[in-house]
Amino acid sequence: MVKVFQIYFDDKSKGNLLTAKNETFIPFFNPTLTKWYETDVIVRLLEDPSYYAGAEWLGIVSHKFLRSRAKGTFDYPIEQFQYYISNSGADVCTFFKSFRNGRMFSGREQKAYETVFNTCMEQIGFKYREPKQIRGNVIFQNHFIARVPIYEAYYKECLLPVMRFIDDYKPAAGIMTYRGATMHPFICEKLMQAYVIEKKLLLKSF
Repeated sequence: MVKVFQIYFDDKSKGNLLTAKNETFIPFFNPTLTKWYETDVIVRLLEDPSYYAGAEWLGIVSHKFLRSRAKGTFDYPIEQFQYYISNSGADVCTFFKSFRNGRMFSGREQKAYETVFNTCMEQIGFKYREPKQIRGNVIFQNHFIARVPIYEAYYKECLLPVMRFIDDYKPAAGIMTYRGATMHPFICEKLMQAYVIEKKLLLKSF
């Protein structure tokens, strides 16, 4: 079974949800915005496995899921989402295919992000470093679905330790250009990509 929690925060964002098209998608109301953005919800759900009890696959995504892609669609009929994910043979599924320049970060603050990201990798003992010329599929914006044991391991071994480290890490706290946010959510949303490479997991794109 595939369970995908789709986060919304008001009536407008609720209108983007895919719950009407497929019962795989479960609405999750999150009215409080913190510096972590949807990472807060990921923590809440992973700390209470009763939310996803019985699931073999888990996704925790924003109301913009699939809309962020150039095509704005799933490659197959959305009604068959559960079938294709369950039979993918992958460890993790992503919904992005291309890479701007082979790097996870770009723009004016690219170097600053890469420095903080690499410090996080050092802190948790990962060999992964940016800039890394990644070829093929990529994970952005927490828009991925993973087998439950892999998601849980990622949370304990990577996401949570990084969150604890950068919570009070001054170089990550400066206000960046995007919506006046700090680095925190943008570092976290790219951690699964590093985890997939570090653990040599099979990543497929849809």
